[in-house]
Amino acid sequence: MPVNPLRLEGTELPPNVLLTARLVAFACVLKGMAGWFPDIFLPFWLPLDRLREVLPPGVFRYGLTAAFLGGAGLLFFTRRPRAGCLVLAGVIFLASLASRTFYGNNRIFAACLFLLAGLWEPGLGSLALRLQVSVIYFGAALNKLMNADWLSGRFFHYKIVSFFPYLPGAAEGRWIWAARLLCWGTIALEFGLFAGFLVRRLNRAAIWAGLAFHALALVLFRTDFGLFTVAVGASYLLFVKWPEPPTAEERRWRYRPAFYYGLTALLCLIGFFLASGSARASEIVRGGPERVSLLEVFSSEGCSSCPPAEEWVGGLRKNGGLWKTFVPAVFHVDYWDRLGWKDPYSRKAYTDRQYRYASSWGADGVYTPGFVLNGRERRDRPLDRLPGGNAGILTAERAGGEFLVRFEPSGETGPYRVHAALLGFGLATDVKAGENAGRRLVHDFTVLDFRESDLAARDGGFEAALSLSDGGVRAESLGLAVWVTRADDLEPLQAAGAYL
Repeated sequence: MPVNPLRLEGTELPPNVLLTARLVAFACVLKGMAGWFPDIFLPFWLPLDRLREVLPPGVFRYGLTAAFLGGAGLLFFTRRPRAGCLVLAGVIFLASLASRTFYGNNRIFAACLFLLAGLWEPGLGSLALRLQVSVIYFGAALNKLMNADWLSGRFFHYKIVSFFPYLPGAAEGRWIWAARLLCWGTIALEFGLFAGFLVRRLNRAAIWAGLAFHALALVLFRTDFGLFTVAVGASYLLFVKWPEPPTAEERRWRYRPAFYYGLTALLCLIGFFLASGSARASEIVRGGPERVSLLEVFSSEGCSSCPPAEEWVGGLRKNGGLWKTFVPAVFHVDYWDRLGWKDPYSRKAYTDRQYRYASSWGADGVYTPGFVLNGRERRDRPLDRLPGGNAGILTAERAGGEFLVRFEPSGETGPYRVHAALLGFGLATDVKAGENAGRRLVHDFTVLDFRESDLAARDGGFEAALSLSDGGVRAESLGLAVWVTRADDLEPLQAAGAYL
């Protein structure tokens, strides 16, 4: 029988299970997942760190990509759909174990769908898949109940301010009541969807409610929340009674080889293009004219995944490119503080900054450890492929208790905004509660104070003065990170840094 990418009946999987898996896999391809897979970086499973030392750079990543495309091919062209599902699940799970920055709830959900589809057997197979869909809503609702941003309405308030900046009173918090209503309404709806998909006679109502809910979120916030909207929407097919196969007369047109070969060639061509697209003096700080990159890391003492990330960042002190080609700054966020341990370096302003980044990407939330290079999210090898080019000269001089910043751009005009962070090194904390209870954590490049100011045109350049304080924190040493953006943008144009 010729290759038939539209074939659903007569395979080792029921038609609705096969179609669900295909739609999720197709969404993964369209989203460019083939170009997302990481090399081993901050793995959850530590033996992978030793594997990284053996493998040449890129081999692990390219191996995952090849396996992903192979599994997708088995699934799309109905050769071995169960094997294809198991390969896709294994690739996503392995990539998540290999890199904390690749891990994401939506990807794990997709991997679980692939795994359960690959393990499908008559009887319990469909039940396990349906339970997975039901449980994901229960987990989503429970997670929101444990999140202070959802309970207070702050999550949707960030969205309102970001997506509707001209709404009267949005920035002043006048619409916090609406944001709180949306947050609690979402929690209630997700608990309702959990029950609706669990009870068979409520399945139809749950499907329509879920489709309306996700469609509204897609229209309002212009994001599919990673893969979640597509993956969960496709999974609704698991609750649908599949129609009877067509008659022989109705199926006759399907077996025209020219049609199949042409469609197969077209799908291969589309898949190919989708896969391929992816010294101490008065002047103490100077960057440029060659561009210096800014690496921001969002971390917390309350997060068990953050110590390995901060250890990696601390190792950058020995990197020859430090201050010359890149400047790191570690912002400690405050949304972990509610889980038993108050991070002494966390600030709400740093959380707000991470949320601004997430909104600019259309992300569904924030996480730690989070890496941002030059205003863009990085989930793999954050310092690979640093951009170059003439970005202007940025300097900072200490004058009394202030830092005088001057930026001389490379031909562009303003307005510009300067951002400055006082960094602490060798900061040690004995954590007594939370996920890192009993551990002694040491931090480098930690932001102790952060200030922003508009730059004023003066003498052919742009200047500003900022005051920074260590707040009495006892650090082994201090440093300064300073960068310039356009007035209405988050992406740094030029950065500079140095030890003080």
